[in-house]
Amino acid sequence: MKKFTLEPLHNFCTVEPIVQEEKILDSGLVVAQKEKPRPQLATVIAVGPGARALMTGERMSMDVKPGDVVAITQYSSIRVEFADSTYTHIIGELDILGKVVCEDVEDD
Repeated sequence: MKKFTLEPLHNFCTVEPIVQEEKILDSGLVVAQKEKPRPQLATVIAVGPGARALMTGERMSMDVKPGDVVAITQYSSIRVEFADSTYTHIIGELDILGKVVCEDVEDD
């Protein structure tokens, strides 16, 4: 069996959306949602080499790296499904709004 992956080009990256869990009450009932919002947080899986500068042709480095958790615009990722029924999402760097940063803070 072959395993497929997608190697992003230019200023694109592959991401895995972070899906929020459904709310379950103490009684075991699942709170119904009329429409589930699309995930707006994702984990970066792979990044392309970056876009080329128009004047010089040099590569501009990407601002994200694999493992970063990023905030993305809603409906921005494209789902790519492979022949082995696995899938990934690809997104352009301009659709990434920012990185989620967690810092240790000392209690006063």
